[in-house]
This record gives sequence, C-alpha cells and structure tokens, in this order.
Amino acid sequence: FFNTQVETGTYIKESVILPKVRVGKNCKLIRCIVDKGTVIPDGFEIGVDAALDRKRFLVTEQGIVLVTPGMMNQRLHYERD
Repeated sequence: FFNTQVETGTYIKESVILPKVRVGKNCKLIRCIVDKGTVIPDGFEIGVDAALDRKRFLVTEQGIVLVTPGMMNQRLHYERD
C-alpha cells in the first residue's frame, strides 16, 4: 500500500492494513483491519486479548477487530479521497 510503514519487531497475522498506516516497533496485530491513516504506537497489541479489544475497538462475531484513527483517539492527518 502507498505510504504504509511497519517498524521492526512487529508481528502481523491474518490482518488487513490499509494505506497511510504506521505500525510502531514490537507490535502484535492478529485478525484485524487497520483503517487508513491510523498510527499504532510501539508495543501495541490488537487481537491478543478479546475482552480488552471489545472495550477499545469494534469486534465482529467472527473475532475480527476493526481499528480506526478515531478509536485510537487520533485525528486524521490527511483528506479523505
């Protein structure tokens, strides 16, 4: 994807990472969809603790975790296409 950055030590499995996403160092992302423009900070885990994910994000019945900039308390730093 255009302008997507994944730092070292990060593990991503069965996930979709959309354009303009930055995933920090030593993160773990499992069965998630990360929306355009989201910044995942260093050491962050998604898809590891289902109860915690349900408090922070939208989780489907199938266990897929949707992560948007708003859910990460971030503003979009680009204009939507």
